Amino acid sequence: MKRLYTLLFCICIFNLNAFSQATKDAADTAYQQEKFRTAISMYEELLSKEGASASVYYNLGNSYFKLKSYGKAILQYERALLLEPGDEDILHNLSVAKSKTVDKIIPRNKTFIALWWENSIQAFHETTWSIVGIICFILCLGGVLVYFFVQKLSWRKVGFFSACIAAPLCLFANYAAYLQAQRITEHQTAIVMQAAIMVKSTPANTGTDLFLIHEGTKVEIQEGLSNEWYEVRLADGKKGWIPQNSVERI
Repeated sequence: MKRLYTLLFCICIFNLNAFSQATKDAADTAYQQEKFRTAISMYEELLSKEGASASVYYNLGNSYFKLKSYGKAILQYERALLLEPGDEDILHNLSVAKSKTVDKIIPRNKTFIALWWENSIQAFHETTWSIVGIICFILCLGGVLVYFFVQKLSWRKVGFFSACIAAPLCLFANYAAYLQAQRITEHQTAIVMQAAIMVKSTPANTGTDLFLIHEGTKVEIQEGLSNEWYEVRLADGKKGWIPQNSVERI
């Protein structure tokens, strides 16, 4: 009986994988035939049934780009980038899509250390950082064991310096993994979906107009209010309130 259940389980998994691949292949074919709306529908169906996938988000972004829906294309590229940090194709297409938007926001100046820190953390996915953390922990533990239990002085030196190097790397890798996981799960950034939206000084239509932002602009969500307004911050440091339905979280 157990063998029968195992066999049925394997068949189900195989069928699900086959369905997933068939759907993606069909969507890719629709894209190649320039049936972009059909491809979008298939990719979105695949995401709803199979869950997040960098390649599907990327192809979905390409489909929206072909229809000149640059805000939606940027949103999908950003989602793909969360799952595959540093991917050159995603970064290139994201840059091209951003060049089509109205707002050209210049980020605030950051120190070299701040930029290095940010770029280092975002260089890899949380899983990669976790693996690096585990490897560094093993190296650290091995170095400690060599230092305390090996009599040869040269090997004790190797163990000591290995532990000294691996320990901070282990801490950094685990912290980077935590931050990357936080970025994926908390969704504290969003893309403007409306053609244009006025940023207000207060969470009300009667608030003072501060500045205008357009479709495709990336914002960082600071806080929400009554499921109607978000306080957001732009890359250049400007802050204000916008309606929640004007953006979509990455």
